[in-house]
Amino acid sequence: MDKIERLDAFLRREQTKAYSLALRSLANHDDALDAVQDAMFKLVDRYADKPLEELAPLFYRILFNRIRDMQRKSSRLGRLFSFSNRVSQPHTMAANEFAQIDYHDEHALSAEQKLDQAALKYKTDRALNNLPQRQRDAFVLRIWLELDVRQTAVVMSCSEGSVKTHLSRAKRALKNQLQDLVEDIGDDVLGSKAI
Repeated sequence: MDKIERLDAFLRREQTKAYSLALRSLANHDDALDAVQDAMFKLVDRYADKPLEELAPLFYRILFNRIRDMQRKSSRLGRLFSFSNRVSQPHTMAANEFAQIDYHDEHALSAEQKLDQAALKYKTDRALNNLPQRQRDAFVLRIWLELDVRQTAVVMSCSEGSVKTHLSRAKRALKNQLQDLVEDIGDDVLGSKAI
């Protein structure tokens, strides 16, 4: 597989997860698409020759940096023009927004199951937004994006030990916040991956 095919396959595989991450963080469809597209272009432009195993941490580090830049810009504009304080608040998705990023085959689910799934995602999102940024980043990278500890450390610009600490704290805090969900459906809410 040549370089272009390899990059194309990687980006196709990651685009849905990257978009959902950007949408969660930026709370705007167009901004999320811009962030993902910018990250993809930068990855192709600067890192096309990197080995396949290095692409994921590089891509998500670029995406995280782009998201942070966009959040800072929105925050500054919000303060400058005295828009609502929502700009600097963590975004909590409405249940209908979650329907746009569902990874499961919705045709196989009943209406009640879809509603339960949307409620679960909504509660999880709210709990995740209550976490400190580093804990939230560690959780998203390790559990949702399934990067390993080394890759997550590269994205977060910290040591592997710090990743483990942030993830452990995030899981503990989420377990406390989502106690009723964890009891009902098990620890899968928090990801089955070991710290």
